[in-house]
Amino acid sequence: MISTRFSILDVIFPRLCFGCRSLGAYVCTSCKAKLEIVSDHLCPYCEKPSVFGLTHGVCARLYGLDGILSIYEYAEMFQHIIKAVKFRRIRGGISVLIDAIPKEVWEKLIIASDIFFQDAEILAVPLHRKRYLERGFNQSDDIAHACAIMLQKNITQCIVRNRYTQPQSQTTSAVERYLNTYKAFSLNPRIVLPRKMIIVDDVWTTGSTIREICHVLKYAGVERVYALTLARRAHTHITK
Repeated sequence: MISTRFSILDVIFPRLCFGCRSLGAYVCTSCKAKLEIVSDHLCPYCEKPSVFGLTHGVCARLYGLDGILSIYEYAEMFQHIIKAVKFRRIRGGISVLIDAIPKEVWEKLIIASDIFFQDAEILAVPLHRKRYLERGFNQSDDIAHACAIMLQKNITQCIVRNRYTQPQSQTTSAVERYLNTYKAFSLNPRIVLPRKMIIVDDVWTTGSTIREICHVLKYAGVERVYALTLARRAHTHITK
């Protein structure tokens, strides 16, 4: 019964590849092969190579991130998919990106988790309620649930977005991104904060959103905060 319903929907709303527009899947096999896995991990502040993406000692901040890991480069094919997810509301694109993550990448993330993220809980970057109603889903939730299963972590909802902001992709500078997310998040008073946390989001560009959440968490007493994103834009030149 379920398979019949999906086959009918595929006839009415045929799946077209986000990359080449061929019929049959959101991302065809040849376009999926164009997704680029990050070749190295970088410190979230100076953007120089760092083991497991940990923040260098000289780059550390009182309420700053302790490290970031990303999976894909924010290259052309990834951009096609994530824009379809966000602006055309095609949730299936996230499943494609998650399913395409190579086994060896998950294995490295599991190793990093065992070394640095023990007892950490996962937090998906929350959407404002209005944005959630507009889109119908939060893509960061889908990524967080996949990571929680693979890394065997619990999910927390200890942060809420208390201010409606414009999409970060529509801002034109690092300053605008910072102001767009400044004081946009607050603690959920009903949730007990864990000692360690992993903030999960779709894309790291200037890092304004994740760093703002990190500041709230660290100020409230969380000891260690890491970030895990599906993609990373290269050379974002985050200032100190």
